[in-house]
Amino acid sequence: MGGRILFLGVSKLVPFQKAIVWMSLASMAIIAIINLGLYFMAWTSIHLTFLSIFLLLDNWLLYKNKHILLLKHLLGRYFITESKELNIELLRVKSEMAVGEIVKHFKRDCYHYIYVGQDEKPIPEEECLKLLFTQNTPDRLLNHIYAKDA
Repeated sequence: MGGRILFLGVSKLVPFQKAIVWMSLASMAIIAIINLGLYFMAWTSIHLTFLSIFLLLDNWLLYKNKHILLLKHLLGRYFITESKELNIELLRVKSEMAVGEIVKHFKRDCYHYIYVGQDEKPIPEEECLKLLFTQNTPDRLLNHIYAKDA
């Protein structure tokens, strides 16, 4: 429970996928440290052992399935059309970055405008999400989007 609340706070500060990685690795490290401490204090039991194994496996699966959680988060952003422009985040990326890589930098509860290189015209978040989900082109480069607009 505390880890989930901490995750919500961390995911507001760093991109969503990084928050998943950091929290799952930190949780596994904390579980291992606590288990070592309990082992050296001779407070071990079969119940704690199985609980620790379960928690380690749960966090390992969270780490391994981070891309699924990211897609779930992005799909929620794509379908919810309420006013999202409360916290605006500006992302400056290279033109050779793929859309699938750019969305990994999206933060929770922020609306993103993507600036490509030195261009002054931003790409709104919806355009990237549309390319990702509707057109199923996560490998499309941003310079192709600009070629289409020009």
